[in-house]
Amino acid sequence: MLSHYLALACRNAVRTKLYAAISVTGLSIGFGAAALIALYVHDELTYERFLPNSERIYQIAPALSGRQLAGAGPSDLGLWLAADYPQFAAVTRLFRDQGFFAEGDRKFNEPIVWADSNVFDVFRFVPVEGSLDDALTQPDSLVLTRRVAAKYFGEGGAVGRTLLYQGERPMVVTAVIENMPSNTHLSYISLLAAGHAPYSPAALQDRTPITIFGGKLWNSATYALLEAKEPIGPIRESIATLIDRHAPAVAGGTRRASEVWPLAVRPIRSVHLSANEVARPDAVSYTRVYTVAAIGHTRYST
Repeated sequence: MLSHYLALACRNAVRTKLYAAISVTGLSIGFGAAALIALYVHDELTYERFLPNSERIYQIAPALSGRQLAGAGPSDLGLWLAADYPQFAAVTRLFRDQGFFAEGDRKFNEPIVWADSNVFDVFRFVPVEGSLDDALTQPDSLVLTRRVAAKYFGEGGAVGRTLLYQGERPMVVTAVIENMPSNTHLSYISLLAAGHAPYSPAALQDRTPITIFGGKLWNSATYALLEAKEPIGPIRESIATLIDRHAPAVAGGTRRASEVWPLAVRPIRSVHLSANEVARPDAVSYTRVYTVAAIGHTRYST
């Protein structure tokens, strides 16, 4: 029976070539568009899910006028959180930077992320070479993504090799991790360097403790891994005024720092689609996703 229907369809297609070509082309485009939209929606809704324990990872950053900011804050913020909140299994900071690295005749300007040595306690990236345990313990340590490692050393054998930072400071590759996926706001990570290297921006900032909130460079993103089964609600309420206990004054005014810049604690899974409202740190906006999904549904239905 099936062969009969196939033969009939083929004879009709031969007799009406133009109509058949238009129908097949339109159907192919429709299915292709629907598949691409489905992939897009899935990608948007699975941000940060590749990270183990992502449901317990939070980004802590100052807010302004009731709106969460991009995620940067002063370097001291991570130090305060680690000291004051044992409810967090680990607190780590990321400092974005640029710099030259050279190996032999190859020299490239690379986006660098200077990180605290415990960064892999929070972000368990997928290792390709070496071990992430103590990978950034030494101040001359580097962890490369697979793409950057291949650019300098080819496939395999990057661990133990040396790159010259700014052409003069030798730094040793201790591990290689998988490239960041598309569905993460951490996609800028391609090279991680030990933040406690004395010449790093992180170490420079840590050498100058903050005294007035707002009077120091905001160049670090702070993340914390919550202990299992620890409720986040009471911690959020306390963290909102954390800066008042460490840097209560605001430059040029008499208001408390938390009245100007309350600290927002939002789940890392919410960062990409965040509604950016301090009053609702877990809230996300699906407007863009729903719009694309509706277009796909309309297109496929017609």
